[in-house]
Amino acid sequence: MFVRIKSTPNSPRKSVQLVESFRHDGKARQRVVRHIGIANDDDELQRLPELGEYVKAKLEADAPPALFPAEDLAQPAIEARHTTRPRMSSR
Repeated sequence: MFVRIKSTPNSPRKSVQLVESFRHDGKARQRVVRHIGIANDDDELQRLPELGEYVKAKLEADAPPALFPAEDLAQPAIEARHTTRPRMSSR
């Protein structure tokens, strides 16, 4: 599962969704698991993916027995969104 930010043409709003990937007849497909919300400005666009990470961690923690609490799983994903990694140059 992952958090997807999706925009629509001719609209400044962005949808934040929790999506899972799967294969059907050998083709990759995606299914929206939860709709997190619609961001109307940059502040909401920053907070909604963080909320999505917590929802994702909670769903994954509820399904099978987990070794770590849901909050501990969501925090590294949120921190990774805030850090920028240097891009590798191609040769």
